[in-house]
Amino acid sequence: MKQNFHILIIICFLLLSCKKNETVEKNKAVENKFIIEKKLVSEKEIYEVINVVLGSINYDELSDSNFVTEDVFMKYNFKENDYKLDTLFTKKDIQFIRKQFNEVENFRLNQNLLKNMVVIPKDTLSKFQNDKSGKHNFWDNYTKKYGNKGFYTIGLPLFSYDKKTVIITIGFHCVGLS
Repeated sequence: MKQNFHILIIICFLLLSCKKNETVEKNKAVENKFIIEKKLVSEKEIYEVINVVLGSINYDELSDSNFVTEDVFMKYNFKENDYKLDTLFTKKDIQFIRKQFNEVENFRLNQNLLKNMVVIPKDTLSKFQNDKSGKHNFWDNYTKKYGNKGFYTIGLPLFSYDKKTVIITIGFHCVGLS
Protein backbone atom coordinates (compact mmCIF):
# COMPACT_ATOMS: atom_id res chain seq x y z
CA MET A 1 0.00 0.00 0.00
CA LYS A 2 2.83 2.37 0.92
CA GLN A 3 4.52 1.61 -2.40
CA ASN A 4 1.36 2.44 -4.36
CA PHE A 5 1.11 5.71 -2.48
CA HIS A 6 4.70 6.63 -3.51
CA ILE A 7 3.99 5.72 -7.14
CA LEU A 8 0.84 7.83 -7.05
CA ILE A 9 2.79 10.82 -5.69
CA ILE A 10 5.48 10.41 -8.34
CA ILE A 11 2.85 10.26 -11.11
CA CYS A 12 1.14 13.38 -9.74
CA PHE A 13 4.47 15.17 -9.55
CA LEU A 14 5.30 14.23 -13.15
CA LEU A 15 1.90 15.32 -14.40
CA LEU A 16 2.10 18.66 -12.63
CA SER A 17 5.65 19.31 -13.83
CA CYS A 18 4.61 18.52 -17.44
CA LYS A 19 1.72 20.96 -17.16
CA LYS A 20 4.07 23.60 -15.79
CA ASN A 21 6.56 23.08 -18.65
CA GLU A 22 3.71 23.15 -21.16
CA THR A 23 2.51 26.45 -19.68
CA VAL A 24 6.03 27.89 -19.79
CA GLU A 25 6.36 26.86 -23.46
CA LYS A 26 2.97 28.41 -24.30
CA ASN A 27 3.99 31.64 -22.57
CA LYS A 28 7.26 31.74 -24.52
CA ALA A 29 5.38 31.17 -27.80
CA VAL A 30 2.93 33.97 -27.01
CA GLU A 31 5.82 36.26 -26.03
CA ASN A 32 7.72 35.48 -29.28
CA LYS A 33 4.56 36.01 -31.34
CA PHE A 34 4.03 39.37 -29.65
CA ILE A 35 7.61 40.42 -30.37
CA ILE A 36 7.28 39.40 -34.03
CA GLU A 37 3.89 41.07 -34.46
CA LYS A 38 5.15 44.20 -32.75
CA LYS A 39 8.05 44.46 -35.21
CA LEU A 40 6.22 43.53 -38.45
CA VAL A 41 6.20 46.21 -41.09
CA SER A 42 2.89 48.00 -41.36
CA GLU A 43 1.07 48.70 -44.61
CA LYS A 44 1.53 52.41 -43.90
CA GLU A 45 5.32 51.99 -43.72
CA ILE A 46 5.37 49.92 -46.92
CA TYR A 47 3.41 52.50 -48.91
CA GLU A 48 5.38 55.43 -47.52
CA VAL A 49 8.48 53.88 -49.07
CA ILE A 50 6.78 52.87 -52.32
CA ASN A 51 5.29 56.35 -52.82
CA VAL A 52 8.63 58.05 -52.11
CA VAL A 53 10.43 55.79 -54.59
CA LEU A 54 7.80 56.16 -57.32
CA GLY A 55 7.53 59.89 -56.64
CA SER A 56 11.27 60.38 -57.11
CA ILE A 57 11.30 59.08 -60.69
CA ASN A 58 12.58 61.54 -63.28
CA TYR A 59 10.26 61.13 -66.22
CA ASP A 60 11.44 61.50 -69.80
CA GLU A 61 9.96 60.63 -73.18
CA LEU A 62 10.60 56.91 -72.75
CA SER A 63 9.46 56.53 -69.16
CA ASP A 64 6.49 58.92 -69.14
CA SER A 65 4.14 56.40 -67.57
CA ASN A 66 2.02 56.17 -64.47
CA PHE A 67 1.44 52.42 -64.73
CA VAL A 68 2.91 50.11 -62.10
CA THR A 69 2.74 46.44 -61.16
CA GLU A 70 4.38 44.14 -58.64
CA ASP A 71 7.89 42.88 -59.38
CA VAL A 72 7.08 39.23 -60.13
CA PHE A 73 10.75 38.38 -60.63
CA MET A 74 11.92 39.65 -57.23
CA LYS A 75 11.65 36.18 -55.74
CA TYR A 76 14.02 34.88 -58.42
CA ASN A 77 16.38 37.82 -58.80
CA PHE A 78 16.98 38.74 -55.18
CA LYS A 79 19.77 36.50 -54.01
CA GLU A 80 21.01 37.27 -50.53
CA ASN A 81 24.62 36.28 -51.31
CA ASP A 82 24.76 38.56 -54.37
CA TYR A 83 24.07 41.59 -52.19
CA LYS A 84 26.39 40.63 -49.32
CA LEU A 85 23.73 41.49 -46.76
CA ASP A 86 26.05 40.46 -43.94
CA THR A 87 28.25 43.48 -44.74
CA LEU A 88 25.30 45.88 -44.53
CA PHE A 89 23.04 44.35 -41.91
CA THR A 90 23.23 42.65 -38.54
CA LYS A 91 22.15 39.02 -38.11
CA LYS A 92 18.94 40.27 -36.50
CA ASP A 93 18.28 42.48 -39.56
CA ILE A 94 18.90 39.60 -41.95
CA GLN A 95 16.50 37.32 -40.04
CA PHE A 96 13.87 40.07 -40.15
CA ILE A 97 14.45 40.61 -43.90
CA ARG A 98 14.13 36.87 -44.55
CA LYS A 99 10.76 36.78 -42.75
CA GLN A 100 9.50 39.62 -44.92
CA PHE A 101 10.91 38.01 -48.07
CA ASN A 102 8.62 35.03 -47.44
CA GLU A 103 5.71 37.37 -48.25
CA VAL A 104 7.05 38.52 -51.65
CA GLU A 105 4.77 36.21 -53.64
CA ASN A 106 1.70 37.37 -51.72
CA PHE A 107 2.45 41.06 -52.22
CA ARG A 108 -0.23 42.96 -54.16
CA LEU A 109 -0.19 46.68 -54.75
CA ASN A 110 -3.17 48.53 -53.30
CA GLN A 111 -4.43 51.17 -55.75
CA ASN A 112 -5.99 53.18 -52.93
CA LEU A 113 -2.63 53.65 -51.19
CA LEU A 114 -0.62 54.75 -54.25
CA LYS A 115 -0.16 58.36 -55.25
CA ASN A 116 -0.46 59.26 -58.95
CA MET A 117 0.01 55.70 -60.20
CA VAL A 118 -2.33 53.19 -61.83
CA VAL A 119 -1.90 49.56 -60.83
CA ILE A 120 -1.89 46.99 -63.60
CA PRO A 121 -2.73 43.65 -61.98
CA LYS A 122 0.06 41.18 -62.54
CA ASP A 123 -2.57 38.63 -63.58
CA THR A 124 -3.46 40.89 -66.52
CA LEU A 125 0.17 41.04 -67.63
CA SER A 126 0.42 37.28 -67.25
CA LYS A 127 -2.54 36.85 -69.63
CA PHE A 128 -0.80 39.09 -72.18
CA GLN A 129 2.27 36.87 -71.93
CA ASN A 130 0.32 33.63 -72.25
CA ASP A 131 -1.88 34.56 -75.21
CA LYS A 132 -3.05 31.18 -76.51
CA SER A 133 -4.10 32.45 -79.94
CA GLY A 134 -0.51 32.86 -81.07
CA LYS A 135 -1.57 35.96 -83.02
CA HIS A 136 -0.20 38.51 -80.59
CA ASN A 137 2.87 38.86 -78.48
CA PHE A 138 3.03 40.48 -75.04
CA TRP A 139 3.61 44.04 -76.29
CA ASP A 140 0.86 43.83 -78.92
CA ASN A 141 -1.59 42.82 -76.20
CA TYR A 142 -0.23 45.42 -73.79
CA THR A 143 -0.37 48.38 -76.20
CA LYS A 144 -3.93 47.53 -77.24
CA LYS A 145 -5.03 48.01 -73.64
CA TYR A 146 -2.59 50.61 -72.25
CA GLY A 147 -1.13 52.42 -75.25
CA ASN A 148 2.55 52.99 -75.96
CA LYS A 149 3.43 53.87 -72.38
CA GLY A 150 5.50 51.31 -70.57
CA PHE A 151 5.10 50.27 -66.96
CA TYR A 152 7.09 50.21 -63.75
CA THR A 153 7.60 47.19 -61.54
CA ILE A 154 8.19 47.62 -57.84
CA GLY A 155 8.93 44.99 -55.25
CA LEU A 156 7.87 44.59 -51.66
CA PRO A 157 10.13 46.83 -49.57
CA LEU A 158 12.25 44.78 -47.16
CA PHE A 159 13.06 46.65 -43.96
CA SER A 160 15.91 46.26 -41.50
CA TYR A 161 14.85 45.39 -37.96
CA ASP A 162 15.04 49.03 -36.84
CA LYS A 163 13.27 50.09 -40.07
CA LYS A 164 15.93 52.67 -40.89
CA THR A 165 17.16 50.86 -44.01
CA VAL A 166 15.07 49.41 -46.84
CA ILE A 167 15.81 47.18 -49.80
CA ILE A 168 13.45 47.75 -52.72
CA THR A 169 13.46 46.76 -56.39
CA ILE A 170 12.18 48.96 -59.19
CA GLY A 171 12.25 48.52 -62.93
CA PHE A 172 10.82 50.02 -66.08
CA HIS A 173 9.59 48.06 -69.09
CA CYS A 174 8.78 49.69 -72.39
CA VAL A 175 7.67 48.83 -75.90
CA GLY A 176 10.61 48.08 -78.16
CA LEU A 177 11.67 50.65 -80.72
CA SER A 178 10.65 49.92 -84.29
